[in-house]
Amino acid sequence: MARKAPLPPSTYRGPVRHEPGWSFVRLGRPLGLCPIADGLLVADTYNHRIRHLDPATGRVRRWTGSGRPGHVDGSADTPCFYEPGGLSATGRHVYVADTNNHAVRVVDLASGEVQTLGIG
Repeated sequence: MARKAPLPPSTYRGPVRHEPGWSFVRLGRPLGLCPIADGLLVADTYNHRIRHLDPATGRVRRWTGSGRPGHVDGSADTPCFYEPGGLSATGRHVYVADTNNHAVRVVDLASGEVQTLGIG
């Protein structure tokens, strides 16, 4: 029996594979897109991360998020999102609709620090 061809990256729902040694990226339900000064941010929803895409090179890298579902603020790889969806940027911050946490998260563009926006 012949093997089926893999699904194209835009429809594949598995883990992202654009880490050292890999030459492609597979986003898990990329819902939100947001331009920033040095590229485009992508909400990698099912991988619980925000990715950075450089349109000039096509390179994708991890921007924030540990990849584990949860609700943790912090910097670098510490923050946990739970299916981030929408993204919106201002000059200093990126706002993330963190879908299953029912929260708006704020990422400082200069420091990378993630905090939960207090609402109510």
